[in-house]
Amino acid sequence: MPALITKGFAPPATTGVPVGLKQGTILIQPKNAQMLAVPKENAKIYENFIQSIEAKYNVDAADLFESCNAYPSAGSQVNEFLSFIPGVTNPASKHNFKLVMDDGSSKEILGFWVLSKDYINDGILNEVIEYEWQI
Repeated sequence: MPALITKGFAPPATTGVPVGLKQGTILIQPKNAQMLAVPKENAKIYENFIQSIEAKYNVDAADLFESCNAYPSAGSQVNEFLSFIPGVTNPASKHNFKLVMDDGSSKEILGFWVLSKDYINDGILNEVIEYEWQI
């Protein structure tokens, strides 16, 4: 099975230019490092990604993930390595990074790494995590 699987749909573009995905599901494999990108403006890694998975599976994210890491581009507001560690990082810190960086003149859909634990063999879950998003 590939490390990253996505499924979703893109509505037809009225101008002939693709408008991109408006919703989708990302499968997060156990004991793996995967790069993800979710085009949700005004969303942060903790409130949108971590908490939605915790709510869906009723499991503490610290049992599922080692960390979520990002390095925004030089043109973004934050030009440094960001690392959110579930159960350790304070959600009020700068490491609770935005999924879309906006410097006022351009927007960057931030690619971030998710380092997952071996949650199936560890007996935490008996299925692959599905993260569903919609804009």
